[in-house]
Amino acid sequence: MAETVADRISTSTVEDTGVCRKRVTIRIPAGRVREKLSDSFDTVAKQATLPGFRPGRAPRRLVEKRFGRAARDETRRELASQAVREAVQEHGLRVLGDPEGGESLADADLSGESDLEFTFEVEVAPEVEIPDLSGVEILKPIIEITEARADEEIEKLCLNEGDLEEVAGDPQPGDYLVGHGVMTRDSDGAVVHDIEGAVVRIPQGGAGDGAGMALGVRFENLAEALAGKGVGDEVVLNTTGPDQHEIEAIRSEPITVRFSITAAHRIRPLSVDELSERLGMPDAQSLREAVMLRLNQRALIEQQAAMRQQLGRTLLEMIPLDLPEKVTAKQTERNIARRRMELMYRGVDEEEIDQQMDALRRSSEAAAINELKLYFILGAAAMARGTEVTEQEVLGRIAQLAAERGRRPDELRQELVKTGAINALAMQIREHKVLDQMLGEVKVTEVPLEEFNKRLAGGSPAPATTTKTSKKASSKGAAKKSSKKSSSKKKTSKK
Repeated sequence: MAETVADRISTSTVEDTGVCRKRVTIRIPAGRVREKLSDSFDTVAKQATLPGFRPGRAPRRLVEKRFGRAARDETRRELASQAVREAVQEHGLRVLGDPEGGESLADADLSGESDLEFTFEVEVAPEVEIPDLSGVEILKPIIEITEARADEEIEKLCLNEGDLEEVAGDPQPGDYLVGHGVMTRDSDGAVVHDIEGAVVRIPQGGAGDGAGMALGVRFENLAEALAGKGVGDEVVLNTTGPDQHEIEAIRSEPITVRFSITAAHRIRPLSVDELSERLGMPDAQSLREAVMLRLNQRALIEQQAAMRQQLGRTLLEMIPLDLPEKVTAKQTERNIARRRMELMYRGVDEEEIDQQMDALRRSSEAAAINELKLYFILGAAAMARGTEVTEQEVLGRIAQLAAERGRRPDELRQELVKTGAINALAMQIREHKVLDQMLGEVKVTEVPLEEFNKRLAGGSPAPATTTKTSKKASSKGAAKKSSKKSSSKKKTSKK
């Protein structure tokens, strides 16, 4: 049942104290304080056990003397909690983080003889006004799928669906090392990660490009550090945490990773005939037709993503926005989760996703600020338009992601719930819906992909697709993915 004015226990006022920052002053009448305090003592009296008295039969004055402090503290917490909720609801505050500066509450008079008054400050989401979009032009790239692109996809599938083999001898670039990884912060030795079964891939870049990922952080000298290392060896890696990392404790902090290698694996790519058989295709031609269909479906996603990216950039240019002074770790984590979910939706390989996540963590402060601005703009637009996400939409998106990755939908859903990424998925769907609604209000112009790339040069990345003459995709069903392989194996793409 919705709360009415009569149900409220407090009155409140709000004033600006800075950019996206409010000071809230709350007053709870003395009569409400006495009533709540009396209820608290009644509850304690019914449960209290004091020497010489049966449970619940002790005199009220003895109960107040024995449990008075605890009852008053509980009353203070309950009154404050309800009053803060009322203030947030009454003034429509979109609060970011926890209230600050509530010290006045701890010293407030709770005798019930005078009103209870306290103040606190909160950071709030910026106010956003969406402008008229009718004069905006968005380019819609015409994406064609070539035979060469199909060859690349089949080659990638042969690798992704290949057989995992133990490495005999020294591991080579491209092999996967499994082991116990521990990340610590150098300043105080605090353990940030302690992961059994961590997987690190030996970089396979050319000379001078030995960078790679370990425990979610990029190490420029990873190939050199892993050279000649095998099962039973320990590798020690040092770097400085990225400025925009979602784990606030390692931002700009020197860190050390110790990685003890327990196993080494290599993926043996399948032949095209083996791949066809594993995916249930009668022959290589049927496999190619299914791959072409899958690529055409992905191209539609890329096309829509390209238009959404343009619109996002346009909104950032059109809408002046001041952000809260503090960019919290939670907001940064949410920002990275949004980008990861977007790349998953577009069918990007896990290894490339990890690389792009690292690039985002190491991006400039200006880039991070723009990501946060767009988050607030789209959130405000969704609220203004009443854009909601249904459970069926979430389940449908999970099914789409699972099909793209050869996973069972229920298995992927459990993983998303466990990691908390299900919230990022719902947020992605809502943002896509509101962007698509806005795209219906702008002028959309179709252009060849080559022209699209030229006109957006220096802007948001265009879809990674070629412009050669394409072969028409078959109408046969998309390729079925094989069952999930060992957890030690990582999906990769051939460079």
